[in-house]
Amino acid sequence: MGRWQAAVRPALAAALAVALVVVARAGAPAHAEDTGSLTGTVFFDTDGDGVRDTGEPPLDGDDQAQVGVCADHASLPAPEGHRCTWADGTWTLTGLAAGSWTVTIRIGSYQGWTQTAGGHVVQVDAGSTTPVPELGTVAPVGSVAGVVWNDHDGDGVREPGEPGIAGARVYANDGAEGGFTYTSDAAGGYRIPYVVADRDVLVRIDRVPGDLPSTAPPGASVRLQVDFAATTTQDFGFDGEAPPALPPASPTSAPTTSAPTTPATTTVPSNPRRVRVRAVRDGVRVRWRPPSRTGRSPVTGYEVRVARHPRAAGRTIRSDRERLVVTGLEAGRRHWFRVRAVNAVGHGEWSARRAVRPGA
Repeated sequence: MGRWQAAVRPALAAALAVALVVVARAGAPAHAEDTGSLTGTVFFDTDGDGVRDTGEPPLDGDDQAQVGVCADHASLPAPEGHRCTWADGTWTLTGLAAGSWTVTIRIGSYQGWTQTAGGHVVQVDAGSTTPVPELGTVAPVGSVAGVVWNDHDGDGVREPGEPGIAGARVYANDGAEGGFTYTSDAAGGYRIPYVVADRDVLVRIDRVPGDLPSTAPPGASVRLQVDFAATTTQDFGFDGEAPPALPPASPTSAPTTSAPTTPATTTVPSNPRRVRVRAVRDGVRVRWRPPSRTGRSPVTGYEVRVARHPRAAGRTIRSDRERLVVTGLEAGRRHWFRVRAVNAVGHGEWSARRAVRPGA
């Protein structure tokens, strides 16, 4: 069962979802042949400006961001004057009386969802479908995605030829009551949309076909920090049986030469874990834990990025330890921090951003 299906459907008005309410200003109800329809989309307004920009997606589907679309007639009481439907980012309402309708977004209490575009007044004409301008909403959320794979050699690193595992049950909890569960697809992939950003999120594998032992991360459980409007990647490895080896060559076969063993490839490290920021007398203290994967090369240091806006470039400070006090910050103004690890290959991915107000 998807996250929203488990928590939203029982109570639309107080649910996690965003409910579209269509409030009629038309007169008495018309016959079926005199009715029309409304249709439209709801998008995730990343920058909250009320305008759909390039790259701003519709609300995600897969039962996770279903929008409750409701029609409330001005002169008819429920149930005749109240009908609802569900849609994954798109919606259509049929059988509406001709006249003027106002379309808005009714916001639930879940994780700070707010309306950024709505209140559209449209005309419904008999026998036609009227498109409604796009409705925008935003919340402080990101997503988690990755692959559950069969780690044939048990080294905790996915290599060519190691396939994904379908049907693994992925559990996540960002503080929502009961958490939510997803299932990996045929290629072993999974994606969890609308995870609350800027807090610890528990992600683990509750079940994997064959009850295989985990190889990465240990215990098939990890706590992540998710960045706003970004996707945090987390893969899970399980030690399964490798495909059978080819049969030995017959005595009459020509001798063969074994290919040289390819050394393990070194890569950049993964992002540091459990980044914490705290305002102190001289500025902001930043602490973190080393990355879970070093890329087969020792971590030689860290870089801390501080900015006055989550999308600003900011400045970068080098640290040789898992902590740093950043000074010279404007008191009372929110600053955003993130950290990445460095090894001989290069720098890894940035951690999720953490925000704090110095001197506050």
